[in-house]
Amino acid sequence: MSFQEAFERADLDPRLKWLNPPSSWSVEAVESVLVVEPSGGSDFWQRTHYGFRADSGSFLHVSLGYDFRMSTRVHLYPRHQYDQAGLMVRVSADYLVYWREPEQRWRKLRLCHLHEGEGKVPVLAGLYACCPKKPGFVAKFEHLTIDPAV
Repeated sequence: MSFQEAFERADLDPRLKWLNPPSSWSVEAVESVLVVEPSGGSDFWQRTHYGFRADSGSFLHVSLGYDFRMSTRVHLYPRHQYDQAGLMVRVSADYLVYWREPEQRWRKLRLCHLHEGEGKVPVLAGLYACCPKKPGFVAKFEHLTIDPAV
């Protein structure tokens, strides 16, 4: 499946769904960006050595099958430590992978396997943003592009 959201209209592609909608979001069609302001105290974090778990970050996703590639361009305006945004691939709260590269262009290739329910459970893929401490973080996404794996 191919998917392209260029954020050129005020409304989102109806295939996109929010998990934990942010406190504020909008599409700035003139700039072709999605502006996300996640809620303070939001995070995606699983199984630290001291038992901390969080699954409250904002995740705008589309449901897919397996074997795809995904890209975006994100501009970060952090206010507090650990503010973050990027790409996420998720099968469940226990099986998720996210990428972020603050202050750098993304030049990395990441390959991974998510085996929970392979072929039976949809993979959710898209954009995420969190601000684990206080509100005030803003992320601007220029596009979300998903293509079949090559």
